[in-house]
Amino acid sequence: MDKLKICDVILKKRISSVHKISNSEFIELYMEYDDYYASLIDTVNSSETPVDKYLFLTFDLFNFEDKFSLEWIYSFSDYAIKNNLTDDVFDRAKWLFASPIQTPNGALCMNRAFFLKKRFLTLLLECNDDEFARRLITYTLYVELSYSLKTYMINDSMLEEIPKSEWVDFIKKNYDIFSAFKRDKEWEPKKKIITARHVFDKWGINENEKTS
Repeated sequence: MDKLKICDVILKKRISSVHKISNSEFIELYMEYDDYYASLIDTVNSSETPVDKYLFLTFDLFNFEDKFSLEWIYSFSDYAIKNNLTDDVFDRAKWLFASPIQTPNGALCMNRAFFLKKRFLTLLLECNDDEFARRLITYTLYVELSYSLKTYMINDSMLEEIPKSEWVDFIKKNYDIFSAFKRDKEWEPKKKIITARHVFDKWGINENEKTS
């Protein structure tokens, strides 16, 4: 993470201000990130990449997205512009961005699954207020279930008994986060950058979270 300038810019809350980071620099920062992870994906896709390295790079990208949400912010900004989201609908997306979130049962759960968030993007935004409330409950219960399974039913000793080659096969079939990576992101119209900045400003991480 320290290799990429965009991380420091986000943590210092500079990314949301056009006066601190111009639109052209915003795109350059994202391109640096894109190029970095595109090179890692090319390495992962090589048949010569050992299992341990595949897992390391997969977890690296997962943890990066969990921390900085660059792919999700782009996906949401692209969707928001194409669908001309109103402010009230825009604010629904905070449930997909925020982590942890509180479920209907009162549990605080980490909201980390990229594909789950992306799958629920249209479901939470393309409905009336009453239906949104019902769908939000469904989403948060999904989060609680997945969090509970990991926390209470899967322990390190169980994972150690599974060959790493099976880990790789499972990830490729069920949670291939590399396939979620969007190369050559398109930032036109300019309003897409404005939308992304708005997300960073409203829901972005703070500098004091850097070591969390």
